[in-house]
Amino acid sequence: MKIYTLYTITSLNSWVYFPGMILMIALMLPANTLSQSSPTPVSLGTSGNYNFRLKQIDFDDTLEYSGEIEVNITLPLEYSISQNYPNPFNPASTIRYTIPQTDFVKISIYNILGNEIKVLVNEEKDPGDYEISFDAREIASGVYFYKISTGKFSQIKKMIVMK
Repeated sequence: MKIYTLYTITSLNSWVYFPGMILMIALMLPANTLSQSSPTPVSLGTSGNYNFRLKQIDFDDTLEYSGEIEVNITLPLEYSISQNYPNPFNPASTIRYTIPQTDFVKISIYNILGNEIKVLVNEEKDPGDYEISFDAREIASGVYFYKISTGKFSQIKKMIVMK
């Protein structure tokens, strides 16, 4: 079992303020780095149970800790891309996909002639579940295709824009 501290910061450079409350920015730290002044985030690269606790630093530098919270992290086991929803759609639709390992991912939209009209994702992604929105306001009604390509996986799905 791994234990991390979910560390919250409220300094002038890294806080968000809402009237009546402070919303902290959370960084995951190994428990033994709690006293470091400039923490570095830790990536959860494997599935499993993780224990977290919250450390809140207020404007007057008082500290408060929560109890431990156990979270079960399950990373995807295989590549996949889901059917967009809604489908047919106007003007926007959502596409969900999963990546089981760090990989370069490209998701593109193609017209019925096979011409690439838009690239939605074109970067390296860590393992996980992702969601991207496609705004079709600038294209005509019709049938389009979206394709996910990685180093080890490729799949195409159809979608319909109705205006």
